[in-house]
Amino acid sequence: MTTLKPTAACLLAFLFTLICPSALRAQTADLVLRGGKIATCDQRDRIAQAVAIRAGRIVAVGSDAEIELLIGSMTHIIDLKGKLVVPGFIEGHGHFISLGETKLGLDLSQAKSYAEVVKLVAEAAKKARPGQWIIGRGWHQEKWTDPPAADGSRYPTHDALSRATPENPVLLTHGSGHMSLANARAMAEAGISRDTKPPAGGEILRDAGGNPTGVFRETAQSRLQGAHARSRERLSPEEIDAEFQAAVEAAGRECLSKGITSFQDAGSSPGTVARFRKLADQGKLPVRLYVMLRGSAGQLEDQLASLRTIDYQDRLTVRAIKCMADGALGSHGAWLLEPYNDLPESTGLVVQPIDDIRRTAVLALAHDYQICTHAIGDRANREVLNLYESVLRGGAGNSESSTKDRRWRIEHAQHLSPDDIPRFKELGVIASMQGSHATSDGPFVVARLGEKRAREGAYAWRSLLDAGARVINGTDAPVEDLSPLLCYYSSVTRRMADGRAFFPQQRMTRREALRSYTIDAAYGAFEEGQKGSIEKGKLADLVVLSHDILSVKDEELPDAKVVLTILNGEIVYGGGRP
Repeated sequence: MTTLKPTAACLLAFLFTLICPSALRAQTADLVLRGGKIATCDQRDRIAQAVAIRAGRIVAVGSDAEIELLIGSMTHIIDLKGKLVVPGFIEGHGHFISLGETKLGLDLSQAKSYAEVVKLVAEAAKKARPGQWIIGRGWHQEKWTDPPAADGSRYPTHDALSRATPENPVLLTHGSGHMSLANARAMAEAGISRDTKPPAGGEILRDAGGNPTGVFRETAQSRLQGAHARSRERLSPEEIDAEFQAAVEAAGRECLSKGITSFQDAGSSPGTVARFRKLADQGKLPVRLYVMLRGSAGQLEDQLASLRTIDYQDRLTVRAIKCMADGALGSHGAWLLEPYNDLPESTGLVVQPIDDIRRTAVLALAHDYQICTHAIGDRANREVLNLYESVLRGGAGNSESSTKDRRWRIEHAQHLSPDDIPRFKELGVIASMQGSHATSDGPFVVARLGEKRAREGAYAWRSLLDAGARVINGTDAPVEDLSPLLCYYSSVTRRMADGRAFFPQQRMTRREALRSYTIDAAYGAFEEGQKGSIEKGKLADLVVLSHDILSVKDEELPDAKVVLTILNGEIVYGGGRP
């Protein structure tokens, strides 16, 4: 990294202001941060001491002496006292409304056993009226200290939950979002019985007698979700609006407290986009949103032209479509080339047929949308890469498709065949990955895939980067904790909760990990000209950190905290001084 130094421009500017004092008043900054370490994340990864901000934009970056010339009587000055400043973090793949709803609802992510989950739900039922749905999220059987069931089976059954909540339908979403647990009352309201067949791309787990156990994988969750949605039809439009705004506010508070100024929302309906737009008009979107539309080609086709939005009210962009090739590794839903090591009768699930994704890709090409496809297993990634290659290289009959900068993405790219890793660079496909997934999933990955497959292609950040691919970072919140700093720690150490490193040869460098959360994430949304680095003319979205994450020891990284979050030149989290 190079360091910015004072230049002759400093002296010239000073002489100019002596001759023309009005020029000085016109150029003074609203806010100056000085006396610190400014990690610019620009092309040369320069380090500066100070930054000046005016009207929501960065007007200068340099030494304390250079920035001194931009300080006026009305300038707010923050003495960094040596602290590190980085560009505002960009969450590269999360679920904004789900994050807010989780913060407002029943969070099961810290439960250490199924018995604890049942206890938490039973307590919630005491506060609910009879018939009211109880919704929770975050349970994960692989993180429990005890087996889910007395017989040692892999997943819980509804019996204990049903006994504890006889008067309330209960729907508990798995931490991955790819599986749910329902009690008997919820299954009854959804019309689910032993004769119910799962939809394509889904699975209903059953006991030895063929009865549903209460666990529903992938698309099989839809019937339960539909029953819950029907129960909400009695709510007034005002009540629904209030719930939505509360979720937005809760998600916004969580983002800003953790230094996230931009959030790439991985899948929202046109109706949700309309609500985002309304809040943007009212100045009530707390962070900048980049939204991927979710829906089939048939559902979206007539709306894409009107929905496409770039930087609306300085807060909302809609120019991507989300597809789903497979499920999650934790729920045995990832689509694999070879069977699961611990479930040899299965190679996972195809959630959305490849031909359906192809139709969406062709539609995206015609309307200049980015396409972002969820693919976790090696088979899913290969199929999506094949599809992208076919469409982008002229398979759709578009002569521009092979030359225009499309930046199509694969979301997660968690398990890859080594043969497919170079193809990301060759096709210009962005790997949108989540550092914290590797260390969170690490304890069960080898059990799912076997040692050889896991070593060669699981969460292969180093292999992708060395092959020249662009990798961006995120948390998939609320699947993982939203914290970029925790994700950064996972990315550069690969250390799991027990201290062991999960295939450490795939680690990112400190510089790569920071860029994956800033300028590279901005690139992943066509926004690198406006954000992602601390440079003159860019949006004044900055974060002040308690620790220098570029240089402290690995052991100190978990102690790092966000001191200040600055969005559009305004301090939106933390006090006036670090």
